[in-house]
Amino acid sequence: MIDELNENTTNEDTLEIIVYKNNGKLSGISIKNNDTQISIDKTYNENDLEYKINLTDSNYIIFKYSGLNNNQNITENCEIVINLKPNTQYQEQNSSEENTTNNRENVQYKYIYTNNVTFVDQVQIEDLTSQNTVVLNELEEEANKSFMQAVSDRIVLVNKDQMEELGIQPEENPLIEMVAGPLLRAMIYVNASNAINNSQNEMSNLEIETFNNKFEVYAGTQLSGATVKGLLSTIFINNETADKESQIKEINFGGEEYEATDENIRALQDSCDVNLNYKAEFEKDEETGRIYRVVINQK
Repeated sequence: MIDELNENTTNEDTLEIIVYKNNGKLSGISIKNNDTQISIDKTYNENDLEYKINLTDSNYIIFKYSGLNNNQNITENCEIVINLKPNTQYQEQNSSEENTTNNRENVQYKYIYTNNVTFVDQVQIEDLTSQNTVVLNELEEEANKSFMQAVSDRIVLVNKDQMEELGIQPEENPLIEMVAGPLLRAMIYVNASNAINNSQNEMSNLEIETFNNKFEVYAGTQLSGATVKGLLSTIFINNETADKESQIKEINFGGEEYEATDENIRALQDSCDVNLNYKAEFEKDEETGRIYRVVINQK
């Protein structure tokens, strides 16, 4: 790996990797590339184990586990410190509107999490079965994409709500700046921006098409029970994350009408037989064009 890095390093680049050992055991690694440096330090004794990840600009993460020799209880602690500089691009766009933006100082965020783990002699674990799980490998490609998009939408919404509770603007989101990749960062920023720029009750044609598409990918006459479970999961996640106007209201399953509540959706998932085929159809609201009703029948 080092040889390969050296081959790809130009004369203008500097790459330094240092490995630390303590009493013959690995205790730390430091990697420096130009102005970027990451180091991982490990300290431990009979009862405690600690990892500290130091990042550029004095950002760091600490994981600490205490009471390792206790057979019943272990305490785990996580501390994250993030130092943010004002967003230069955002400042330039808004400097004409509010000059004070350019004068903002660096901001530090600190997250501390503690969890006490208690071990017991016996625990009952429910087996994973075809009745309580959806196997992504068994879903058709478009259904799989729709399901993963629903999961992403949920992540975006939870992150947005938590940042709003802290009074943090989308472009200042510290978790995005620190750990998110470019795709997730863009996705969260775009979703947050859309929420700000668009009213809750108005959707463009593209938004309506995107909304409907995550359900219509399941349209068909030979859907397996596993695929129908995926459709119901998509409805569940959509109704959990969407505003009232964008929720699926009704599900007709086998000729019976159900309100699309969490309880009813779970019950319908349990009643799906993975060995049978189903047909899924969708009805749209005449005024908005959005799907509001799903019809599922056994073939």
